[in-house]
Amino acid sequence: MSTECLSIGKPLLVKPLQKQYEQLSNAYTLEKLGLCSVINNLGAEEIDDWLQSKQGIKINFPTNCDSLVEWIKRGNWQETDNICQSLWRQVKFPTHVKDKLDKLLSTNI
Repeated sequence: MSTECLSIGKPLLVKPLQKQYEQLSNAYTLEKLGLCSVINNLGAEEIDDWLQSKQGIKINFPTNCDSLVEWIKRGNWQETDNICQSLWRQVKFPTHVKDKLDKLLSTNI
């Protein structure tokens, strides 16, 4: 659901399920990139605060699937590096998000 919201520029409020590492990790990452707001307690006051300050951020994901189709037709599914890099290069992030991602990449995490 996060990707769909981001692809159409809708504000994103995330309430990760407790003890679900993947949800906590995704929420943390999205928040650090400035792509969402995170709440830990679901309540009227928290939602009202978010509604007063919400702002959507749009990310343009690739819509042309030709390179993916060609990769599938080649049948070398163990080789994922090139297709992943090719598809990620097509994603258009807002400047502030791209700057944060570039900074992370330059630290060799």
